[in-house]
Amino acid sequence: MKRQLDWYRLCGQPVHVYIGSSTVNHIALEQTWLRGVDCGGYGGSNVDITYIHFSGELSGAHEMEAAYQMARRVKEPYTFFCGDDDFAVPETLDELISVFDRGGVGAVYGRMILFKLWNDGVYGELEAADEYPDELFRLYRTEILVEALDHCRKLPDSSQRGRDCKAQLDQYRHIQDRTVIHAYRQMHPYRVTSVKEDPSWRTRLGRRYRGLVKLNQWLNSFDDEQLNLTRLRRHSLQWGFDRFERFITNGQQ
Repeated sequence: MKRQLDWYRLCGQPVHVYIGSSTVNHIALEQTWLRGVDCGGYGGSNVDITYIHFSGELSGAHEMEAAYQMARRVKEPYTFFCGDDDFAVPETLDELISVFDRGGVGAVYGRMILFKLWNDGVYGELEAADEYPDELFRLYRTEILVEALDHCRKLPDSSQRGRDCKAQLDQYRHIQDRTVIHAYRQMHPYRVTSVKEDPSWRTRLGRRYRGLVKLNQWLNSFDDEQLNLTRLRRHSLQWGFDRFERFITNGQQ
């Protein structure tokens, strides 16, 4: 969580981060971070924070219920929903907001990059990266996201909730701009070997992990002709990745 906040402060764009936590073992640590926020650690910077701790019956709520409870608290018209190992790119999201002016658009997105560190730690040298073909981590109209989560949280079958949420969101147009990076997601080896309810989960994620290419090979895939990018746009895409690589390698600059 602290790593995310450091990233958003480094980006410099005004952002409102909503943090939902049901932790039991790390409450004191989170409260220390938040006191740092109140004392100027992040307060007064470009990062505005709303912290919500789920206690009581909500502490054990399933993910869709927790997501709904978070989304319904958002005051802004657009929302990017992610986990604690995901990093949105505020400049890109600001740029993509104009796409919502087109009729019937429910979500916009660029490229989401999956990355792996050599040491699998919080910071460290990048080993590999590739495009993450996810269909949920996008910038949504807030009311559309809340509506979809509200519908799916009530479903009794937990394995159906994710599919139904996607179906609800897919009623609206999703527009992609492949010339920008809108988010990064860290890949952990334990996610490949963990056991999930979905029996195909390990196989699918294992393929995704093995599909990561070495960093230099992936960077060389930024080809002007292949992506039909102008020279300026290709430079912007490369610069955006370079900045994130410096951050994740060295920490807060």
